[in-house]
Amino acid sequence: MTLAAFDIVSHFASFSREKTATIDLASGRRRTYPELHDRVGRVAAMLKERGIEKGDRVAFLALNSTDIIDIAFGCWRLGAVCLALNFRLTPHELNFIIDNAAAKAVIYDHMFTPIIDALKGMELPVEQWIGTDGMGGESEIENSLKAVTSPLMTMEPQTLDDQCMLMYSSGTTGMPKGVIITHGMIYFGVVAGGNAANGSPDDVTLSNMPLFHIGAFSGTCTPAIFGGGTTAVDRMFDPAKTLEYINDPELGISTMFMVPAAYNAIRA
Repeated sequence: MTLAAFDIVSHFASFSREKTATIDLASGRRRTYPELHDRVGRVAAMLKERGIEKGDRVAFLALNSTDIIDIAFGCWRLGAVCLALNFRLTPHELNFIIDNAAAKAVIYDHMFTPIIDALKGMELPVEQWIGTDGMGGESEIENSLKAVTSPLMTMEPQTLDDQCMLMYSSGTTGMPKGVIITHGMIYFGVVAGGNAANGSPDDVTLSNMPLFHIGAFSGTCTPAIFGGGTTAVDRMFDPAKTLEYINDPELGISTMFMVPAAYNAIRA
């Protein structure tokens, strides 16, 4: 028997109503689980209104922000597949990935507009290009979310075997390969990683590694949400800011994931 995928945001919105779910360190935005529940519902409804259906690929090209959490869980609530794009790639490299994945929508950070303009001139299957500033300011995505009258508050029926995410390999030994990630892979990765790190709902996790990478996305953001804790997201890694964050008693950072080069930068 195949187990059903479940909506963890909806769950904690009911049982942890005062708990802070996300902190966007760059913009100062904070959301409780009920607020995240509504935001995710608005993302799902907005995508549905734009013709996105279960199984469609929705890509994001952006620096870190809590918007990425909203987008991913919004896709999953709708049954769409979230496609993570490496913002360090060239338009030519992104063109291959977007075309190969048959992405129907791309949500992009305004700072990458020149790259998006180049991609729009290529023959791609993308039907929706949706801009954001990643800071909650005036943008197409924020205006669209405000206009949503009926957020999608229940998850489309899915199983743990259903695909929920797509990430591409670096392509160092050939063309990049799409790596299929299922709801079950996300869930059991969280369970194994959470147990290893002794995670708890009291944790505040710092997410400052690129969220287009599975190590950061599945190593910080999703475990924090699935554990009913808090994830604090910064736009990008900065050694001085990282030290400031982990030494801030009001922020209360208790866990984080970084690569060796980042730890060496902090030590220096």
